[in-house]
Amino acid sequence: MRGVIASVRPHIESSVIRLRRNLIMSIFSRRFNNPEQNVGAGIDNLAATIAVGSIDCAEMFKETLGERWLLVVFEFIHFYIHLMNRVSSNKLADEGRRNLHSKVLPRLFSLVVDAAVTDYVSVKDREDALATFTESNYDRESIYSACTKYVSHENPLDHSALFSKLALMVIDACGFPQDETIAKAIIGISHKTYEEMNLVGLVEAGAKEI
Repeated sequence: MRGVIASVRPHIESSVIRLRRNLIMSIFSRRFNNPEQNVGAGIDNLAATIAVGSIDCAEMFKETLGERWLLVVFEFIHFYIHLMNRVSSNKLADEGRRNLHSKVLPRLFSLVVDAAVTDYVSVKDREDALATFTESNYDRESIYSACTKYVSHENPLDHSALFSKLALMVIDACGFPQDETIAKAIIGISHKTYEEMNLVGLVEAGAKEI
C-alpha cells in the first residue's frame, strides 16, 4: 500500500470531515456529470459505503499519523472488501463474486483518491497506484481468507480471528507495538461499522448490475 501513498504523497488531506465531504462530492459528481462512465447505483452505493465506513474507522488515528493515515484507511477498505467477498460467496456463484469484486475495487479506489487528493495526479501515477492497490488487495485477501473465525473474545491479538487480524494489520500500518487495548478499540469500531453497513443488502443490489 505504500506505493499508493508514494503516488499521491504531496496532496493528502488529513481532515476526516473534509475527506468525507470530498467523498460525497466525488460520488455526486461522477453520478450526474459523467453518467456514461458510471457504474450502476448499486455498485456505487456498495463502494461508497465501504469508503465512508473505512474513513470513519480510521478517524481515531488521524491526529498522530499525518499522511500515513491514508494507509490505515486502505487497510480498513481491504478488510471490508474481504467481508464483501465472503457475503458474495454465499449469495453468488464464483463468477458473480469475481465480477462484483472487479467492479467494486477500482470504483472504491477512485472514490477515495479523488476525495483525498487535492491536486492533479497524472494518468500514469494513477494507474500505477491502482495497480499497487489491486496487488495489495489480493495480498490482504489471502491473509484474511486464512482466518478460521470472526472474533476471539479471549484474545484480541488472535491471528486466526478475522477482526483481530485486521487490528494487527492496522497496528502494523501505524507502526505501533502490538497492544491489546489498541486492538480492542479497532475491533470494536470495525465490528460496529460492519453491522451498520448491511453488506448483504448492498451485495444483493450490486449483484443485479453485473
